[in-house]
Amino acid sequence: MTTVIDLDARPADDPERPRPARHRRWWAAAILLVPLLVGGSGAAPARDPVAILAGDRISAVAGDVSTMYVMSAGILAAFRLPGGARAWSAPVPEGAHLVYTGATRVVVSVLNDPVLIGLDAGTGAEVWRKSGWIPAVHGCTCADGVVLAQHVAAAGTLDMAGLDPATGAARWSLEPPLGGAQRLVFTGDLRVQIAVLDAGGTLRLHRADTGAVVRTVTLESPGAVDGFALSGDRLLAYRTGDRATVFDLTTGRRLWEHKAAYLLWCGPMLCTGDEQGPTTVLDRDTGRELWKMDGPPSGVRLTGRYLMAPPGTDGIRILEPATGRQVARLDGWTPVGALDEPRLIVAGGPLLGVLDPATGRAKVLGRADAKADPQDCFITGALLVCRLDASRAGVWEVPA
Repeated sequence: MTTVIDLDARPADDPERPRPARHRRWWAAAILLVPLLVGGSGAAPARDPVAILAGDRISAVAGDVSTMYVMSAGILAAFRLPGGARAWSAPVPEGAHLVYTGATRVVVSVLNDPVLIGLDAGTGAEVWRKSGWIPAVHGCTCADGVVLAQHVAAAGTLDMAGLDPATGAARWSLEPPLGGAQRLVFTGDLRVQIAVLDAGGTLRLHRADTGAVVRTVTLESPGAVDGFALSGDRLLAYRTGDRATVFDLTTGRRLWEHKAAYLLWCGPMLCTGDEQGPTTVLDRDTGRELWKMDGPPSGVRLTGRYLMAPPGTDGIRILEPATGRQVARLDGWTPVGALDEPRLIVAGGPLLGVLDPATGRAKVLGRADAKADPQDCFITGALLVCRLDASRAGVWEVPA
């Protein structure tokens, strides 16, 4: 799976919705505990990177097992793997963001003067350019072979379209619903669908590759909404600053209403609170309060079937969603995975690994140098990739 990590651009989402905060980073003085938490003396030694990719003010890293792309200040460079030899570099507009990487095309965007640019993946030469378009999703190429984008119309409305990466032509398009809302929905297999809720309360889910409708549900008296979010077979519709309502998508039935202005999904549960904390976890079917935890709701992350508590000075805490019971704790480590990475990639001092939430142990995959501050890591094939600092990205081979 090709993965794109855009470090600066905002996802196209409901502008009124409070955005989840990026993970906060901290270092705990518990490095002496690392051998006990990574499998003991029998663990394989940590590996050094097989390649270091250089750039100037690196803002994004993307790619797959054969080619990695590094976005720097005004330059996009391609590196061949595993050796890390530079294949080409091409100038791009200042402030450009990586949107898509594929076998034949790389797509970048500029937001302040909206434009999408398609580049030849083999040479970096410009192939197509679409002015007035912005990416609808940053963070992964999960749209089944299309570039999800929105056209900024004169009236300020945003038409959604699936663009052909090879030519930039629209394969399909959707007009925004009058008096309704639309958003992207990420499924459990890292695919994405387009959800459209019209003013009459009918929800339609569209495929990303063709735009075809795959599901239709009529909600019970949703009223006016500013936005919505899905989790499994439940939909949370909200009116900014007023109320939020939960619906059952199997029947369309209204389940309960919440008066708090801040309510969001925490995996299979719902969380409420503010950025100072604490977080209150609610039952998604009744709204009943289940338990509380320190930290803001935006810091809660789902990892497998567990919740990761908001970052704090006591390391990583893995919680059982229904009860808040702590099932694992990893001292001296911090999450460093990209936001769309399904595995929980962690760093403990110079060591990089993957956390098993069920056991609280980290499998070490590689080792960075003492000056590195790994961030936005992802795994593609048998390679682990991390941005180390403003001028370097590291690539490690993942042990079988």
